[in-house]
Amino acid sequence: MDARVHSAAVHAEVDIVLTASRDDFDFDGSDDLTYEVYSADGFFELVDDSKPALVRAVAQEQLVYWVERKGKALPEALRTAGADGFVERVRRHLQTLDVGRIFASNP
Repeated sequence: MDARVHSAAVHAEVDIVLTASRDDFDFDGSDDLTYEVYSADGFFELVDDSKPALVRAVAQEQLVYWVERKGKALPEALRTAGADGFVERVRRHLQTLDVGRIFASNP
């Protein structure tokens, strides 16, 4: 357990702790925590569950950004960042977009 993060979360009465060290919060009694612990990937999946239209809009903006950079594709960038679950959701959103219209309006 990361005692400093736990103490700060309890003191601040937070609802969610985002961490790359989710395993630090997996211990006997962790079901009794006053907050939920998410990895970034899990948190973004939660956002997509509750606001898929928002995720789709941001995915569209990020598609334009990554194409203009002529580097990694957006899904590859998300995989590199460790968002393996979320990348599949973004990929499904991207498949619903009219890419021709998007890039015609973003010269």
